[in-house]
Amino acid sequence: MQTWILRNEFLSVMTKLGIHLEPAEYEKVIAPAIDYGFGIIDEEGKLVYEVPVIREAVIDAATTVSAPNHRVVVRSLLNWLSRITIE
Repeated sequence: MQTWILRNEFLSVMTKLGIHLEPAEYEKVIAPAIDYGFGIIDEEGKLVYEVPVIREAVIDAATTVSAPNHRVVVRSLLNWLSRITIE
């Protein structure tokens, strides 16, 4: 099996199951999940790669996490948004 397929499956599962982790640990899961799910950003701020199954897991998790981990999701999403340019 391709390593990228395993990574995508792992991040999808951990994004959903990780909602029960402590916020500091969940950030280690959700930050890369947002990057891969919504789009890897190149040096110029352009989206170059995205994985819909991970994006769906992030959206699903964001609707079910506790308040402390919801703040982690929002902070990670804002960090991702700060790195892109919209053209």
